[in-house]
Amino acid sequence: MGFSVDHAVTRTVRDSAAILDQISGWRPGDTYVAPRPERPFVEEVGAVPGRLLESLGHDVTIAHPEPLEDPEFQRHFLTIVTTAVAAALDRWSAALGRQVTAEEYEPVNTQFTGMGRSIAAPDYVHSMLWLESYRRRMATFWSEQGFDLLCSPVLAQQPPRLGELVDLELGGERVIRTLQFTGQFNVTGQPAASLPLHWTPAGLPIGVQLVADFGREDVLIRVSSQLEQASPWADRKPLVHA
Repeated sequence: MGFSVDHAVTRTVRDSAAILDQISGWRPGDTYVAPRPERPFVEEVGAVPGRLLESLGHDVTIAHPEPLEDPEFQRHFLTIVTTAVAAALDRWSAALGRQVTAEEYEPVNTQFTGMGRSIAAPDYVHSMLWLESYRRRMATFWSEQGFDLLCSPVLAQQPPRLGELVDLELGGERVIRTLQFTGQFNVTGQPAASLPLHWTPAGLPIGVQLVADFGREDVLIRVSSQLEQASPWADRKPLVHA
């Protein structure tokens, strides 16, 4: 259902914008098509973003889209994700000419695969239609209420330690508990960015998420670039790094 797209983790907003210029666009027959930008995304880096964030002269209001609180979202989202995981393992098995074994993927995917195989086709379609309605409800925060960006955490807790999300018994629950602010925008297709604007006393970066209206990557890049200039992060590296 187009919940994931290809991109890259970069050290600078400019690199992210330049890569997006190379991989964006559409081909005839594509199921999901984003609006064509007015100019290359890399030209938005350093462009004046207008009034958006308080410390840089912008207007900030405490508000959020109502659908973010909908308790039904998680169930429908997991229906699509878990069935997709099960289908992906089937595709890999077919491509390899043998059954993919549990030793070849992260343990949490065993749990997701079991959930996916238990979901009936009508339930999948119901979740698909529910999420289509969810996208329209979410869009009103930008299109009707007039907000340019939503600012939120990326994760609901500090980044997990290695191995915490692949635990066979607790991994799935930990994934769900940690990812409370990003899956919604996988569904809506809105451009979002994770910016390392805070660090723990131990030097661990904490991401801040900015979400723009559908097709407004230009606004997202302009503001991200302004924040990068105000609080540079490109030269910051962990104690152990390549």
